[in-house]
Amino acid sequence: MVSMQPLDRDGTASAQTKPCPYCGRPILAKALQCQHCKRWMPELMRPPSPPRFEHREFSHAQPTAHLLILSILTLGLYEFYWFHRNWRQLAEHSQQPLHPGWRTLGLLVPGLNIFLVYDQLRTIAEAAGRAGIAVTYSPGIATAVFFLLAFVSNLTMIWALSLLTVLPLLPVQETLNRFWVLQQPDRPLRREFSAGELAAMAAGITLVAAAVIGYLAG
Repeated sequence: MVSMQPLDRDGTASAQTKPCPYCGRPILAKALQCQHCKRWMPELMRPPSPPRFEHREFSHAQPTAHLLILSILTLGLYEFYWFHRNWRQLAEHSQQPLHPGWRTLGLLVPGLNIFLVYDQLRTIAEAAGRAGIAVTYSPGIATAVFFLLAFVSNLTMIWALSLLTVLPLLPVQETLNRFWVLQQPDRPLRREFSAGELAAMAAGITLVAAAVIGYLAG
């Protein structure tokens, strides 16, 4: 069969041509329309591909200001999630069965909750120490201050004191941040609040506003 491709000066077929997908005649490789049958190339008939968004996986680190704001605006409830998240992330990192769900439920049990809080703060300090990170808090003192603030709040009925329980957790978060930076150097830090965190803060603000309005109305 005789080739329909045009020849170069040396008698060889030109490498810059291609057969038209409709009529089979040779056309320029970059042609958008066949000069013979006048039909447009198939790639021009395809719809444009949707933009591809790259999924970014963030570091487990968290700005300490976020922890402070979330704890206060959720009336301390965020701290339960904070402990659960740390157990889950440490379990995934160390491949140890820490059972984050059961441990979080244990925070509601008097006596057991003291042991669980101390155990997590100690685990974080030991992991940071093995990684060569200077630990700036004492697990025992941080646990004692945490529960002392909660006890004084319940004893005096000054509920605002319970919001201060986040204070001994701030140096723990700073240590965690340094630890995760070393373990996840390729992951960026999330600087903005997530949708769930924004919803939690909105719910906390609404609850406080309702309590203030009810107090003033009474």
